[in-house]
Amino acid sequence: MTDCAKKLEDSLSLDGAALDLSGRGLTGVPEEVFAMTSLEGLNLEKNRITEIDARIENLTSLKWLKLERNRLSHLPPSLGGLPQLEVLEAGFNRLEGLPEEITLCKNLRVLNVVYQKPPLKEEKRLGKSGLARLPETLGDLSRLEILDVRLNRIEYLPTSVFELKSLKTLMINNNLIKELPERIGLAASLEEIWASNNLIRELPPRIGELKNLKKLCLSGNRLEELPRRIGELESLEKLDLSGNELSFLPASIGDLHNLEYLWLNHNHLRSLPREIGKLGKLKWMFLKENRLVSLPREMGNMTSLTRLDLGCNRLTQVPAELEGLHELEEMWIDNNLLEKPPRGLMAMKGLENLHMYGNRFHAETEIPGKEGA
Repeated sequence: MTDCAKKLEDSLSLDGAALDLSGRGLTGVPEEVFAMTSLEGLNLEKNRITEIDARIENLTSLKWLKLERNRLSHLPPSLGGLPQLEVLEAGFNRLEGLPEEITLCKNLRVLNVVYQKPPLKEEKRLGKSGLARLPETLGDLSRLEILDVRLNRIEYLPTSVFELKSLKTLMINNNLIKELPERIGLAASLEEIWASNNLIRELPPRIGELKNLKKLCLSGNRLEELPRRIGELESLEKLDLSGNELSFLPASIGDLHNLEYLWLNHNHLRSLPREIGKLGKLKWMFLKENRLVSLPREMGNMTSLTRLDLGCNRLTQVPAELEGLHELEEMWIDNNLLEKPPRGLMAMKGLENLHMYGNRFHAETEIPGKEGA
């Protein structure tokens, strides 16, 4: 037995079904691997591999393939010859494209092609790289559950993506996407959409058809308004709309009865709809750095709130009804225009931290656990 073969044997799992060659400093796949046709798992992550040999198609029993954190710029079309493949982890490389043949892997459940950003100096010299497009036939992967294409330069998503009946998690953060297609409503199994730091200006009304959606992250986009049907997301638990250009919220926001976490910081909101008080399960609400001049009294009905951030707005007072938020543990009203300290809030026993600095009243209002000016 050669030294290489002995090392490969030592890297096999006890049942011989998986081979772990991660972190070995490899620049290519060892020749002997292509003869191991009964392999079900192959881990090649954290190496220096620049190319995957076309003979990878010999491993017809392969169910999972880990290629993360290498130096790959492309994947071989022969990956389409792996009929049993369920998981392909090829993130944190510098892939410039995906072969159309990838859609022949009909059992694929997880596809990860997150781009590995180069150091800033190199990125400035070379320009932004990464995947510019996804195969139009991606919708053929009928069993796909997780699609992760973060940190690329994708400008649009093929409409076929939203025909993936099994898709549960869509991760498209940090791309150049300007819109989500109307057909998004077809992806009925979606539970999570991570789409922060794109160029999205509006949401299609049919987003309201995603009845299983639990997490929706749209921070760092260019949204100016929300569709009325946003309130139809009956399973939604987390909604992140921070860092957009929202100047108002639709009254239907109050129909999100299962919402627990809401981020609205860094927008242009001047007021909140009274209906927001219907969010009875909401635990966290962040409204820092908006343009709020007043708050609806109905916020006193949000009795599950434990954290409330109203900092850096234009509030001159807060409703007395907030004193009924007995679950509240931490609250920020710093850097507003309050003339008088909110004595009622300061007396709340459960409120451990009340941040009030940067208002118009004086520091002698500070009491233990409650920060003054």
